[in-house]
Amino acid sequence: MCIVRGNPLVANCTFIMNWSGGGGGLCNINSAPTVSNCTFVGNYGYGGGVYNEESSPVVSGCTFSINNALAGGGMYDTNSSPIVSNCTLSGNRAYFGGGIYCEEGSCGTVKDSIIKDNLANWGGGVYCHRSSLTIETTIIMDNKASPGPTGFTGHGGGIFCSYSHLTIADGVIARNQATEIGGAISSNSSELLLVNNVVGGNEAIGWRSPGLDAGIFCSGSGTLINNTILGNRARGYTGPRGYAPGEGGGIRCWGGGSELVMVNCLVRENRPNQVEASDDPNVQIAYSDIDGGWAGVGNIDADPCFAQAGYWDPNATHEDANDDFWVDGE
Repeated sequence: MCIVRGNPLVANCTFIMNWSGGGGGLCNINSAPTVSNCTFVGNYGYGGGVYNEESSPVVSGCTFSINNALAGGGMYDTNSSPIVSNCTLSGNRAYFGGGIYCEEGSCGTVKDSIIKDNLANWGGGVYCHRSSLTIETTIIMDNKASPGPTGFTGHGGGIFCSYSHLTIADGVIARNQATEIGGAISSNSSELLLVNNVVGGNEAIGWRSPGLDAGIFCSGSGTLINNTILGNRARGYTGPRGYAPGEGGGIRCWGGGSELVMVNCLVRENRPNQVEASDDPNVQIAYSDIDGGWAGVGNIDADPCFAQAGYWDPNATHEDANDDFWVDGE
């Protein structure tokens, strides 16, 4: 279905196993439709479920599952401003942006949604390039960025962004995995703002090199306020030259022109370390609880006394990290 220069209501529809060059299920061009309570399953195209070009759709109560694409397994946005709410994007596949792909001046909002079990080389859950994206009260969980036929290694298990403005508030980013960089978030030459989130149990596993930055990788600028960053881990790699350890368990800020400002955050039990500053960035941390301590105004190193903290279960094979799984806390 293709909508050009229109603003119809599309409600209670099912788009299943369709194929198109743009928008396997639904294609919007210069349009502003309202898409409500629809299901997109098993479609294929640029934007397996929905393709938006210079459009401003309002999408609510929809399910995107098992769609496939080169980019944007669930949804593809170019120069568009979609509002996505109360939606579930799960089991979608793409090279770029398993769940959602946005590029070239897009300005999108995702809220009250679930982005889960999606797969891509770059941005298992979400890929954002030269765009602005706001994600609110959304669960981003169990997504993977892993190598594919292209040979690309996995960057940004939960989210990958480059040259973009990314804001995430009141969300959960957990159990995502990247084979190289950024188990939860890989933010590159971007402005990143995280407020009131839980970032836990994410992993960078290492593939042809050690895993890097299991929780958050930040180059550009990052502002973190009232976040809990817990139990993320970057695993090492054993290659022809022996074992090399992972780097950047919780947060890594990289680059001389980069800046990280963190206030009132809890950063604990990440491996191999909590916060890493590489290549001389400007890092300012205050009034935060950092495992092992960090110099700065009001910082402490104290047990947060969780009722039940999340943890990695070795699955009865302590010598083999490949079958470990993350148990959510309370």
